[in-house]
Amino acid sequence: MDNNLYKHTKGYLAVVLDFDGVIVDSEDHWGGVENPYIKKHTSKWRDEDYGQLTGMGLSEVHKLLVTKYDFPLSEQQYFNDYEELALTLYSEVAKPIKGVEQFLEHLKASDLKIAIASSSRPTWINIALKRHGLRGYFSRI
Repeated sequence: MDNNLYKHTKGYLAVVLDFDGVIVDSEDHWGGVENPYIKKHTSKWRDEDYGQLTGMGLSEVHKLLVTKYDFPLSEQQYFNDYEELALTLYSEVAKPIKGVEQFLEHLKASDLKIAIASSSRPTWINIALKRHGLRGYFSRI
């Protein structure tokens, strides 16, 4: 993390951080998980199509896959499969971003409350935080 961030915490009571790509490197790994899964279910999907999924919710992604790529699975089956993919990613693959623990230590030493705001499910976040011993830094998720 950039050391210049440290000097900007003075005068604040709390800090709210995103999770994916800020606390853990999960963004770096999702393509390697999602692309093979989608390809398994539709021959129209190409790796280069993955970029359009960034920032989309699961329902939006499913709708796109069904309408543009003839994805055959129901929304519920897609959600169930995605949950399994996510649990594996957060429990086995994702690691803390370099320097994040030092930054969290600084925030904690500055008596700031620290929270996470994310579109990722709280269960996924908690799995990764507990796995890496980071859960204690956060007062809210």
